Amino acid sequence: MKKTARSILCFLLLSMPAVAAELPPVLSDLGKAVTAELNKVDQDVAKLAGRLTEEDDLRTAVTRRRLGDLCRSYPYAVDCATVDRDGRMLVISPREYAKFEGVDISSQEQVVRLRASGKPVMSSVFRAAEGFEAVDLEHPVFTSSGEFAGSVSMLINPDSLFSFILTPVLKGMPVEAFAMQKDGRILYDADKEEIGRMLFDDPLYKPFPQLIAVGAMAVKEMSGAGSYEFRQQGSEKVVKKDAFWTTVGLHGIEWRLVVMHVIAGHAVSPGKESAKRSAVQHDDALRGLAKSTELKQALSAGGAAGVREIFAEFYAQHGGLYSVQWLDSRGTNRYGYPEENSLINFDMTTLKTTSSTPMLRALSSGKESTFDAPLVEGKTGMFFMVPVHDGEKYLGMIYTIQLKD
Repeated sequence: MKKTARSILCFLLLSMPAVAAELPPVLSDLGKAVTAELNKVDQDVAKLAGRLTEEDDLRTAVTRRRLGDLCRSYPYAVDCATVDRDGRMLVISPREYAKFEGVDISSQEQVVRLRASGKPVMSSVFRAAEGFEAVDLEHPVFTSSGEFAGSVSMLINPDSLFSFILTPVLKGMPVEAFAMQKDGRILYDADKEEIGRMLFDDPLYKPFPQLIAVGAMAVKEMSGAGSYEFRQQGSEKVVKKDAFWTTVGLHGIEWRLVVMHVIAGHAVSPGKESAKRSAVQHDDALRGLAKSTELKQALSAGGAAGVREIFAEFYAQHGGLYSVQWLDSRGTNRYGYPEENSLINFDMTTLKTTSSTPMLRALSSGKESTFDAPLVEGKTGMFFMVPVHDGEKYLGMIYTIQLKD
C-alpha cells in the first residue's frame, strides 16, 4: 500500500505542468516584509529580556507595565509574560490573562529547548495554557551573575501576524496567499475556514491530489513552484492555479509562504511570430477603443460594470492578450479584464510594483508608450498604453498586456 501511495505521488509530481522557476516579485516583497516584521518583534522581546537581566526581577509592577507596552505594540500579540527558571508564568499582560499566572509551562516543547540551550526560541503552533492556538516567541533572562533566571514570552496569533503584513500589500493584486507549517497546518489564508486545517489529512483537500502534491513539494523545498486545481477564493468553482513559495521563519522554525495566481483567459505567450503579427492589430484596435464615445462615457462614470463589458468584448475579439486595463489620471489602476490578470483599484503612486515607474511615466507624458515589465503574479508582460481624452478632460490610459516568451 505504501509503495502504491508513493507511486501515485511521484506520478502527480511528474505530471503537474511546469511553471516558471523564477519567483514572482510580489512573493519576494512579501517574504521580505514578513522577515522584517519577525526581526522587529524579535528585537523588542530581546530588548525587554535584556532590561530584566539588568534589573534582576521578573515580577515587579514596572515589569507588568513593560509587558503591556510590548503587547500593545503588536496587534497580533495575544499576551506577553515573564516565566521563571522553573517554567512557571509569573506576570502576564493584558490583565485578562493574569488568572494564568503561576501556571507551570515547563513541559512545553519550546520552553524545554530554551531552558536547555539558553537561547531564544520560537514554537510551532500549539495549544497554549491560556486556551487558544498560538506561536510562542521567547528570549532568556539571566541574573547579573550570568545564571539562567527565566524568560520573556510573547504569544502570537499567526493568522493575525500574516494578515497584518500581507493584507495591505495584496489589496487589489490578482494573487492570493496562504502560509503553512512544514507539517501542512494552514497558518493563514484569506478564507478563514481553512485556517488550522491540515493540508495532507483534511477531507476538504482530498479531492485535489495536485494541491496535496504541491504541498509535499513545498515541505521538501524551501522555494519553488507548481500548479494545481482547487476552489476559487470565495466560490465553489474549481480553477487552475500557479503557485510559488518561499520560506520565512525565526529561530529554526520554518514556514512556507505561498502565493497563487488563477490561470485565466489567454494566459499563455502567443509566441514571437504571432505576437509580432497581432501586435499591430491589437495596437490599432486599442487606439480605436481609446476614441470610442462609449468607452469615454464608461470611464467618466467610473463604474466597473460598464468598463467591464467593453473590456470583455475587446478581450474576446483579440486572441493572445493577457489583459486589457485602465489606469486613471490620478495613477490608480481602476479595472481590468480578466480580473484574474488585472490590478483592481490599485494606487500605483503609493503601492509600488515593478511596472509602476514606466506606467506612471507614460501617464504623466500623456503619450503612447510601449515597454516590457515583470508582472506581480510572475512572468513578463509586454505593455502598450494609449491615452484617453474626453474633450479637455484627461481620463488616463488604457493598456493591453501580452505575455513575453
